[in-house]
Amino acid sequence: MRSKRSLEGLIKQIEISENNLFLFVEGKEIDPRFYDKVFDHLLFGLGVKYEIILPSKYVDGYGGKDGLLKFHDELKYSGRLQYEFKKIKKSIIFILDKDVDDIINIKRCEPNIIYTRHYCAENYLILHNDIKTCIMNSCQIPKSEIGRLKDNIIEEIRRGLKPWVVYCLAGKMKKMHACPGYGHQPPIGFELSEKCIESTAIKCGMPESDVKLAFKVAGEIVDLNYSAGTPDVVIKGKWYFSMMETIVKEHYDGYNIFNFNKSIQSAMLASLQINDEWAIHFKIDIMPSVNFLLEV
Repeated sequence: MRSKRSLEGLIKQIEISENNLFLFVEGKEIDPRFYDKVFDHLLFGLGVKYEIILPSKYVDGYGGKDGLLKFHDELKYSGRLQYEFKKIKKSIIFILDKDVDDIINIKRCEPNIIYTRHYCAENYLILHNDIKTCIMNSCQIPKSEIGRLKDNIIEEIRRGLKPWVVYCLAGKMKKMHACPGYGHQPPIGFELSEKCIESTAIKCGMPESDVKLAFKVAGEIVDLNYSAGTPDVVIKGKWYFSMMETIVKEHYDGYNIFNFNKSIQSAMLASLQINDEWAIHFKIDIMPSVNFLLEV
């Protein structure tokens, strides 16, 4: 596809393309490669030709989740989410990070919108990889040295992140915009102390009692997901990489750990094994569009 800096230009590119299924994603780095790998496996042999598209690359003003939803609505109201062009059926699907949209009740229920089951695409890389092997390969650490890292490094990171997850979720639920949230990296050793509650109340212009209640409610939701074995519903996947980098640098001070985030993500994408057990929900969600394309 050549770059077209207008909505109509992108639509024209879709219409002349030999592909018939177009998967629009929001992330620039991980999402295109992750979803290409997922749907290459899930759609194999079904007779559908798909293409991964990052709309912001082609159309100004359509980046991120808000841009994708705007694009979705414009296509929906013009009847171009699923349609026929010169006797060739076309279907456009929008794949979005769930974030905590379900918890704060802003998740859209639309047939052409697919959400991740976890917070974002990066969580799948964490959940379905051998983390120590990926660290070893990306940082060129000898196999004989990798034992310095604990086997439960991810559990350790989750425990450390928990207070920050509660803080960020409370901010989202209560719309405490003056406070750092999911868009910020977690501070090392963050604690939900009385001082934190007091400063948050002052920053947000809220009574301390309201802030305490917000943290209590958010804490119960986080506890529920941690206890149920689904902490990645509320943990932002990108946070793992920054926390992992800190731990790796502590254990391997003598090694040149350069551009850790990019190298570990590439290693995880390369080693990720797609299987129907964990990826099946993507297939279930996309099959109505596939069936539309295959109908005679």
